Amino acid sequence: MMGSLPLTTMNSPHSQCKPPARRGLETLWRPLTTFPLPTCTPLPEASYPSPKFVLSAGSVLFRTHPATHALQLCTLQNTRARSPATRWILPKGRKDQFESMESAAVRETFEETGYPCELYAVTLETRAPAPGVNLGPYKVLEARASTEPFYMTVRMMKEGSVKTIWWYVAWVRGNDAEKVEGVAMSNEEGYVSEFQDIPDALEIYKGTKFEGIVVKAVELITNTLQEKSTD
Repeated sequence: MMGSLPLTTMNSPHSQCKPPARRGLETLWRPLTTFPLPTCTPLPEASYPSPKFVLSAGSVLFRTHPATHALQLCTLQNTRARSPATRWILPKGRKDQFESMESAAVRETFEETGYPCELYAVTLETRAPAPGVNLGPYKVLEARASTEPFYMTVRMMKEGSVKTIWWYVAWVRGNDAEKVEGVAMSNEEGYVSEFQDIPDALEIYKGTKFEGIVVKAVELITNTLQEKSTD
């Protein structure tokens, strides 16, 4: 794996559940209504020693188009995929030793898409309490300017192992950072990244195992941009 990139932020389970300058939001993407939470498959409690679990992190990467200012999402295509069902993916990967999950998400996104990026602070619902606050585990709060993970995938692997993937919202650094070629690892060769306007990106991921993650990320980013436009 490549050396860890410095972590920066802007503005500051296989069990998967079924800043630009201010301008008129209509030039970005119409605000989405809040989607109902998916129904998740309950998982039995289990404990795993370190050889039996994998910690991974990834992101959904956004920018606004330099000319049209439309909100765009970075799609990622694995041109070596054996099945059309696995062709469209999201940037993600295992965290390195001594690396935080946030840094892993930023690094993996850069390696697989080629775009320098940083986590983007959004408004999201979370069960994580504010520092120093005693909160029951079933209480859901609204957190503003949060760079916490907004989605998690739990995937059962071979030989009784488990993989968890934490998903973050990310933004191209400065909104205009150019794509860097040659940063992918050998197992990531054949990955092709391209920014698409939101309607096209949603269509691309429709029916894939990443659809729910993409839809939720779009909801969070558009609602956050709406809030910023009215501040």
